[in-house]
Amino acid sequence: MKIRHFSGLLILIFVAATLSGCGGGTGGGGAVYDTVTLTAESSGASPFDSDVAKHTNATPDNCGQEADSVTIFPDTVDFTISSTVIPDLPAEIIPSDVRLHSVTITYIPATTSTPATPAIPSQNYALSNIITAGGSATIPVTIASQQMKSNPPLSSLVCGGGPYSYYVTVRFNGEEVTTEKARSFETNFSINFMDFVD
Repeated sequence: MKIRHFSGLLILIFVAATLSGCGGGTGGGGAVYDTVTLTAESSGASPFDSDVAKHTNATPDNCGQEADSVTIFPDTVDFTISSTVIPDLPAEIIPSDVRLHSVTITYIPATTSTPATPAIPSQNYALSNIITAGGSATIPVTIASQQMKSNPPLSSLVCGGGPYSYYVTVRFNGEEVTTEKARSFETNFSINFMDFVD
C-alpha cells in the first residue's frame, strides 16, 4: 500500500513539474504560469468568411471593369483573454498580472487537392495588453490584413476564384509580471477567403 501511495505521489510531482516548467508550451488552449492560467476564446464565427474586396456598383457581369470601384478592408476579430488564479497558492504568493507582448497568426491550407489552397505567410503583431490576475480583457486582432488581401495569392480571388480555406491558429505570447515567466497560449478557428458579390 505504501509503494502504491509513493508511486502516485511521484506521478503528481511529475505532472506539476511539467506544467510549471514547460517553456512556452500550450495545452488545451491554455497557458499555466506560476500563479495564473490564461486562455483565449474567439468571438468570431468558424469558419469565418472573409470578403477579399468590396465593390461599388458591382454585379456578377461587371466585376473588374473600370467603372467598378474596388476597396479592400482588413478583417478584425475580438478575442477574450481570461485569467484564472491557480487554486491553493501559498498565502505569501500574490497572483500576478500577465503582460501580453505579441500575437502570431498562422494559416494552414485546408485543401491540398487540385486546385490546392496556396500557402500564405504567418502574421506577427505587437501587443501591449495587461491581463489582471483573475480578470479578463477583450483584444481585437487583425486576422486578415489589408496588405494580405491586396497581394497574391489572395488578390487573385478578386472578381472570381476560390474559395481559399485555411485552418488558423492565433497564438498569444505573454509574460507573468512578478515572476517574468514566459508562456504562450492559443485558440483555433477556420477561415474562407473569397470575393463575395456585394
